[in-house]
Amino acid sequence: MKIALFDLDKTLLSIDCEKYLFIYLQKKNIVSKKILNDNEKFYKDYENGVLNIELYTEFFVKNIVYNINKKILLKFVNSIRKMYITEMMNILKLHKKKKHKCIITTSSYKKISNPICKKIFKIKDILSNDFIRKDDVIKPKIKGTPNIGYGKVKNFKKWKKKNGIKKCKTFFYSDSINDLPLLNYSNYPYAVNPDKKLLDELKKNKKIKLLIF
Repeated sequence: MKIALFDLDKTLLSIDCEKYLFIYLQKKNIVSKKILNDNEKFYKDYENGVLNIELYTEFFVKNIVYNINKKILLKFVNSIRKMYITEMMNILKLHKKKKHKCIITTSSYKKISNPICKKIFKIKDILSNDFIRKDDVIKPKIKGTPNIGYGKVKNFKKWKKKNGIKKCKTFFYSDSINDLPLLNYSNYPYAVNPDKKLLDELKKNKKIKLLIF
């Protein structure tokens, strides 16, 4: 069996969906410029591979989850429906044509990422971050293992076990240094328009192949 794993933001999408969501909501006056600027600080931490996912989750739940409904979310998804990297869309289609199992694994939150994955990329198998819910109330904490860094490896292993998969060959495409553990774990890892830290890693890590579009 062959499995093709894809990061979402800046790999399939040409943007970071959560960063762009804050921009979108600020333009609609749903969130303030201060919140937009605060999110930018978290985004810089993510780019540098030092994001405190617990603090960001609290921030995200407080400022996004409680401020958007399904109608707003649908409009947002429609607004970015063409913001994908054409070459990566073609690679995704090629894997589908070859009957490979295609999975999107993202550190973005399920509430935002899943509608994007399903509507734009037609993928139903998604590994993402979700929130703890108690008595139908969303808590500002991540459910299970955060799907970031080595957590992506752990959650993929859990997915394989759940689906009874013992042997497989894996492809993985990502732009981010945060995904280095899963890139190293995969049989065929690809760095797609990599960030500076991942590009530096490629100088010593010959296993990961470079894709520039």
